[in-house]
Amino acid sequence: MSSAATSDSSSDGTSLSAWLTTFIPSAAVFAIQVGLFVYLRRIYKRIYEPKSVVDAARKVGSPPATFMGVLKELLKARTLEDTIQTAGLDAYFFLRFLRLIILIFGASMLLVWPILMPINAVDGKGNKGLDKLAYSNVGLNHTSRYWAHWVLAWLFIGFVLYMFYRELAHYKNTRFAWLRSREHSGLASARTLLVTNVPDELLTEDKIKERFGQDKVKKVFLVRDMTKLLDDVQTRDKNAAKLETSVSGLIKMALKNARKNKNIKGVDAESGRIADRYVPAKKYPTHRLPVWKIPFALPLIGKKVNSIDYCTEELARLNHQIAEGQQREDSYELIGAAFIEFHRQADMHRTFFELSGRKVATSVLPPSHLETDPRDIVWSNLGPSPHVLFVKKIIAYGAICWLIVFFAIPVAFVGSISNLTYLTNKAPWLNFIYNMPSVLLGLITGLLPSVMLAVLMALVPIFMRLAAKIGGAKTYTSVELTTQKMYFAFLLIQEFLVVAIASSATAMGTQIAQDPSSASAIVAEQLPKSSNFYFSYFVLQGLTIAAGRLLQIVALILFFVFSKFLDNTPRKTWKRWNLLGGRQWGTEYPAFTNLALIAFTYSIITPFIMFIVVLTFGLFYLAYLYNLRYVWEFRLDSGGLFFPVAIDQVMGGIYLLEILFIGLFFAARDAQNNLCAIPQAVLMIVALVITALFHIWLKWKLKPFEETLPRDEVFAESDHPFSDAYKIPSVEGAVVPDTAAQGFDGEVMSEGYKNEALRAFPPTIWIPKDHLGIGEDEAKRITDRQVEASYEHAEIAEKGDISVDGRPPDYQEIDFTRR
Repeated sequence: MSSAATSDSSSDGTSLSAWLTTFIPSAAVFAIQVGLFVYLRRIYKRIYEPKSVVDAARKVGSPPATFMGVLKELLKARTLEDTIQTAGLDAYFFLRFLRLIILIFGASMLLVWPILMPINAVDGKGNKGLDKLAYSNVGLNHTSRYWAHWVLAWLFIGFVLYMFYRELAHYKNTRFAWLRSREHSGLASARTLLVTNVPDELLTEDKIKERFGQDKVKKVFLVRDMTKLLDDVQTRDKNAAKLETSVSGLIKMALKNARKNKNIKGVDAESGRIADRYVPAKKYPTHRLPVWKIPFALPLIGKKVNSIDYCTEELARLNHQIAEGQQREDSYELIGAAFIEFHRQADMHRTFFELSGRKVATSVLPPSHLETDPRDIVWSNLGPSPHVLFVKKIIAYGAICWLIVFFAIPVAFVGSISNLTYLTNKAPWLNFIYNMPSVLLGLITGLLPSVMLAVLMALVPIFMRLAAKIGGAKTYTSVELTTQKMYFAFLLIQEFLVVAIASSATAMGTQIAQDPSSASAIVAEQLPKSSNFYFSYFVLQGLTIAAGRLLQIVALILFFVFSKFLDNTPRKTWKRWNLLGGRQWGTEYPAFTNLALIAFTYSIITPFIMFIVVLTFGLFYLAYLYNLRYVWEFRLDSGGLFFPVAIDQVMGGIYLLEILFIGLFFAARDAQNNLCAIPQAVLMIVALVITALFHIWLKWKLKPFEETLPRDEVFAESDHPFSDAYKIPSVEGAVVPDTAAQGFDGEVMSEGYKNEALRAFPPTIWIPKDHLGIGEDEAKRITDRQVEASYEHAEIAEKGDISVDGRPPDYQEIDFTRR
């Protein structure tokens, strides 16, 4: 990155032809990907419109047949609002965020371009290419033009702050309507409060009801330490999955041997077990057991066992052991947390306000979370004491800070692999590398560093999610919110600040060393040129990555190439075709908030970036709008909590714009080498202060609405009657989810607040039926050993291809422990 950016910052500037060398190939890739999408989407509907063909919770109608019809449908005025029904509020506000950036830069471009482009370009310093259109080209004899930059910067900042206020006001009203809508407020989760650090003297249902009001509280679920039982459930699920894989593998092996129609050594033709007639006993699936207390098996170490026999015995034992443990619910130790379900939503919010207004020394500390969905709970984080969680949080967040600051170290190591000459000069013992074949050497120096860097970047969000979970987050939504903040900080430093500094440092350092007295002028001229790298970077993102979101090449490969190897059981096959994927907002937002922050920082300094931002975000908006409507499905919805965090992060771009202009104005000099923009610098300091005060006021105004209902609404004598103002709009061709049918309501949902170990049910082993009768025989043998097994709705062809025509035998509509 930095090297590319540095070269772009050369004295010749960034020529239009140089930018086009990135734009044209990217446009060609874009056209190819879109063309493939247009052709393939009509053939592979499961990939490109699964919500219209799969039994999805938010099922929609098929998109128009033609590409122009799809584009017209996406650009309809109501399509964005329809996203609330087709994908949820989180998806809706993500699209609102993309559209907000498009509107800000599209409208600003109409004002800024006609004024600043000529001011920067005419009679300037002689910069070439796109640098001619930037602030750094203003001539030394025309320093009064800096007033134009100041005026437009003020107007731009004011417009941006107004748009942020407008969007956050819309967020507040929409979230309030969602919280109070019939669809949401009637849910059990909408009336349930999670409290933590409950003292021992209050750890009974009666005392908690007495504390919060007998007439208000409907039910109390005390949280118990069921770590051992949960470990048993997870071990049972692993054994069930392994047993299904082993039996399916045995059947495939038998079918292959039967197709060869030849004598096989070691088979027992007289055995009562059908599989013995086609597969020798020594060829049956086996695996090694873990040694000592290691939670996983090691190669060549540990006892080797017959996988089918061992897993069946373990399942029978664990089924009995878990059933006994589930019947002894009251024997498990209480851990100081409780879920309190209220009769009314307003009562729960009123209790939250009352507790939050008290001091820490009260009998119950402020609740951790409002409106907690049972599927969103991180059960392992409910038990540890506050002191333990504090230590874990310090360690986890410390590791993240280290990663953010020192990520350059592993990146530098990867980069050193690509420079073998330098590496072998420093470490002569590596000279043996040159003895390798030239093809292999080329792979090591060319492909390997790229792959390693891609893997490193992919591991960052995974590591951050793990750190957020270790840090004590009580819900998976909290994990994603924490990841959103940490990942943004990582991208801000590694993808923006490091690149921006590196892209200017080389040129500035050399020139300052030659003429130290002109340091301020050199900084003022060279620093804006750090934006040159992002001209190409934005185009690359918008044209190739956005089109890639539509084409979904990874999904295609997984479905039609790797699925033949990965989907080796009926259950895996069924999941591949029936369970829809989604996106994780904790890593989805930061990529775009960082791009937006970069764009705001350079918006007035290099106005050409405005056009590139509109193009990039416009293409991403269309790609995400299509996928959110027809492709992706989300298990949970926070009600848009990620949106205000994103706005807060993008505000950093306004601060950086102001700080950058303050520095540039203070450094600006005229033809006589005199400081010439001090008044503009002072006025930009004023703008910085006003922005900070507005930001503080905006956060203060929004804070009460981020998670709760308005205080006036909560403390009203009775709930407001439902009205059209609280109704979430429906969408033509979409099926509004039946909350009761999905287990989101009533007593059924309340059962979800019991520990997931208590709700786990014994798995039924799903085996495919085959023409040799092995599947039926193995199912009977497994069932005879006190483990449920079935071969219904699954079949394996003679060549080993598995097909299913129904749901798994242990599938439940309300399934909190689906494997």
